Amino acid sequence: MNRFFYLFLFAILISCSKEKRIERNLDGNWLATKVRVEDGEGFLYDDSIPDGELLFDVENKAVSGKVNFDYLSNSGSVCQDSLTMNSFNYNLDPKQGYFYAQKNGLGYDFRILLLTPTDLQIEYYDLQKYQLKRFVFIKK
Repeated sequence: MNRFFYLFLFAILISCSKEKRIERNLDGNWLATKVRVEDGEGFLYDDSIPDGELLFDVENKAVSGKVNFDYLSNSGSVCQDSLTMNSFNYNLDPKQGYFYAQKNGLGYDFRILLLTPTDLQIEYYDLQKYQLKRFVFIKK
């Protein structure tokens, strides 16, 4: 019986520390270095010179910023797009590796692909455009 209690206590401590570790790494300014767009047909488009950054304020659980990016569509035209969040509240789901950013009915479900003290990769699926958008950031 005691083993199960200690195992349960250990599991709780690990889950709490994982969320705090994610928040500690996430806090601060992140400069966009690359954006990859995959359309519904599986075509990949890269922008290696996006413009913008995101600011994560862990204390207030808020994210703000704008990332502008361009990509070449399969028709050969240049498409301009952006990711914009102004004081969006976010919630972490460390077990699933997601964070949810939302404000006034607009929201994003981001999957955290990579998070270190210096690198961040996130992606979300844009339902309106049928595109999977991946963002690569470095810490400022």
